[in-house]
Amino acid sequence: MLRAEAVGYPAAAPMELENRTPFPALEYDIVDARGDESHVVVARGSYELRAASGEGAGEGDGARITHVAAMTDGELVLSDVYHGEINRSSVKVESDLAQSKPRCDVIVIGAAHAPAGEAAARVDVRVRVRRLAAIPGLAEAGTLLDHRLAVHGARAFERKDDGWALTDPEPFAALPLRYEHAFGGQLKVYAEDEAAQRLDGAHRLSEAARRAHPEAEAAPVAHATCAHNPFGVGFLEGWYADAAEVKRWPAPRIEAPGAGITAEIFARMVAGEVRAGEAPELSPRGFGVIAKPWQPRLKLAGTFDDRWLAERWPYMPPDFDMAYWNGAHPDMQCDYLLGGELAELWNLLPPSAPGAAPEAAGTACRFLVPEAAVVVRLTGKGDAVSFAAVPIDTVVVDLDQMRLSLVWRARIPASLEVEGVSLLALGYMKQTGAA
Repeated sequence: MLRAEAVGYPAAAPMELENRTPFPALEYDIVDARGDESHVVVARGSYELRAASGEGAGEGDGARITHVAAMTDGELVLSDVYHGEINRSSVKVESDLAQSKPRCDVIVIGAAHAPAGEAAARVDVRVRVRRLAAIPGLAEAGTLLDHRLAVHGARAFERKDDGWALTDPEPFAALPLRYEHAFGGQLKVYAEDEAAQRLDGAHRLSEAARRAHPEAEAAPVAHATCAHNPFGVGFLEGWYADAAEVKRWPAPRIEAPGAGITAEIFARMVAGEVRAGEAPELSPRGFGVIAKPWQPRLKLAGTFDDRWLAERWPYMPPDFDMAYWNGAHPDMQCDYLLGGELAELWNLLPPSAPGAAPEAAGTACRFLVPEAAVVVRLTGKGDAVSFAAVPIDTVVVDLDQMRLSLVWRARIPASLEVEGVSLLALGYMKQTGAA
């Protein structure tokens, strides 16, 4: 690791980690924006979601538990995992090696499924997480997260004599919940394209910009990107619409209910009256990871300028915000989980899936977050011992694999002069049935 004294910060004493949990765990050191060094301990628990039956099928706040979590083998995620090609698709699962997360990320991987098995023009999906009972001294009961998305069938904007019009959505049975189907995208014109002949100089890349372009010798002559989601659909600017003589343009299929894109806001974007990200209708929505280079997450990383390079490199700038490490969409972040919370999902499983429960609101899936309480035992000078509970700061529900992952993270300031840490798990045998 790059040590803190490289920029005049104090160096932390080494610390040994004893992992006495059934989960893979790792210790690493960090230096925050204030120059304070800390030890970070992270562990990941992996569970299989199984259709509940017999004793496993219980009642949760009046609603039947349809799935139970059984512990299975897993490993830490040490680098970002993508849905497709690296840096050409959205992030599926982010690395566990975050410095710290001020809130809990809830990530859901899967697809929207039309209820009753019949194709629909629109499917509403929902994720809710509730703490059913207070934990004295730690947390109150209540709803931690409740987020909905409206998922549409394929549709497009069509250019008419009097402006743009949005077509009716086509019925669909299922759609992957990825940012590739949410608002965003990028615009490219290559030298061999007919549109290149109609480009004005103002929108052409300079020779220096083309040489620095990731596509190198095959770089486009013009390129614009939606900074909030480069891989989505619906993003369009007037210069490209004119050069490419666009008559029909695909519309985003995943939106926030009540803030869906319209022909009016689309026309204003094309005319340059409003920019991507400046209106709710022109912002990507989803249950997945907002990648680190995307806005508005990137702004939280702070200012990387010449002064930072001269005085702070390789450490974070002073205006770095720890919220940068939260990768979930802001609507999918909540207070830390402690175990035992009820997770509820609607229209995220096929109606025929084992354990799927048909309801008036759609196909439901419910499970309890495992009560695997993770604790750190800290040993200091003179054999002083203290204990601290470790919260869950990341939840990944992978409905494609019917798998649940929980990440626990503890940040231990180096100023505590801890010499050793033991990671303990309490209660996991009862919850998962592990031997």
